[in-house]
This record gives sequence, C-alpha cells and structure tokens, in this order.
Amino acid sequence: MFYFAGVTLFALLFIGLPIFLLIYRAPTCTDGKRNQGEAGIDCGGPCRAVCASAAIEPIVWWQRFFQISPGVYNAVARVENPNVDSAVTRAKYIFRLYDKANVVIASREGETNIPPRQIFYIFEGGLATGERLSVKATFEFLSPLNWTVKEATMPLSITGQILSKASTTPRLDGILRNSGADDLVNVEVVAVLFDADGNAVNASKTIVDVVRSEAVAPFFFTWRQPFDKEPARAEIIPKLK
Repeated sequence: MFYFAGVTLFALLFIGLPIFLLIYRAPTCTDGKRNQGEAGIDCGGPCRAVCASAAIEPIVWWQRFFQISPGVYNAVARVENPNVDSAVTRAKYIFRLYDKANVVIASREGETNIPPRQIFYIFEGGLATGERLSVKATFEFLSPLNWTVKEATMPLSITGQILSKASTTPRLDGILRNSGADDLVNVEVVAVLFDADGNAVNASKTIVDVVRSEAVAPFFFTWRQPFDKEPARAEIIPKLK
C-alpha cells in the first residue's frame, strides 16, 4: 500500500507537475479570455484596456471650415472627452467638405490622440476644392476607438495672448507655461478666433518643439489675409501627445 502511494506521489511530482507547468499559461490581458477579474475579454480589472461598454464616446460639439484662399479651406472640430481616466492613443477621423448640392468636394483623414477629461481642437489645413465652393463641413471619428486607462494631467497653461495686425495680416502671439516636472515635446496648440457673437471666424495650429519643466515657451499664429469678421476673443488649447 505504501509502495503504491509512493509511486503515485512520485508520478504526480515528477511527471504530472512538469506536464502541468508545460501546458499551463498564466492569465494575461492579451489571451483572448475573460479571466483574472476582468470586466470583459482582456479589458477592465487589472488590464489597461477599457471595455467599450465602460467608455463614453467623445462629444463633437461642432465643426467649422474657413476659406483661406480661392478653393482652399481650413477645417476645425471642437471635441470633448468626458471620460475622467480613459484615453485613446490613436484615433482616426475624417473631415468632409460639401458643395450646395450636398456633394463631397474634399475630404481629409487624419489621426490624433484623445486625452482624458479634456476639451480640445482637431485641425486640418489646406483642403483643396478646386473651383467648387464649400457650404458645409462634417467631422467624425472612424471606429473603433480603443480606450485605455490614463490619468488626466495637464501641466500646460496659456498666458500673454496678443492679437495684432487684424486688418492686414493677422498675428496671434501667446506664451505656453509648463508647471510640470517633466520637459514636454511636440506640443500641439490650436487657436480659434471668435467674433462678438461667439461665432468662429478662423483657426490655426502650431507645434511647439519643447517646453522645459517649470519654464515657458512663446508661440504664434499668422494668417495671410484679414478675417471676414473682426475677432473679439481667441481660445487657445494645447494638447499633449
């Protein structure tokens, strides 16, 4: 009896255990299974991926287009991510411009990140329509959006806004301040100008190469011709990659 018990124990330890270790795979966030306390397959729980059912879709508040020369337009969309701790690293989108017959006369696809808990602008410049005039613009994200957990941080602020030469070649200057502990590179900054009635009259985008920790960096936007309406204020929003 003791002999057979010993043989069984030997088989379990020296044969069964190696086989178990050989075929066993610890649960991961990429194994295609709902395990280890996940809320869905490979999302929620200990995983960085956020389940689609737990994320709120970004809100596109509006989109506008501005003619910068005959047959050439800029387009901008105002977007809000209401998710407190969820972001998208790579979000594909498309702008479309339409003529008065509701025919698409220009389109532009792009890719951006969606930071958590932030309102931001998406800008595309130089959409060419040839001799056709645009009367409408649309904007939409191209699915799917893959959400991941990310803490909302925005160490950047804007100061020193000055609009000059509004009647000839408008220029908007500002200062970007970094109150964080890390240097920030390739900071995207979009400016939208509004008239006294709150209507957007034009927009532009620039990239600030680096903003050192606890330091400032100047930036500016320029336009080649005056605006159709006099701008009363500017909204400038930076966005981190």
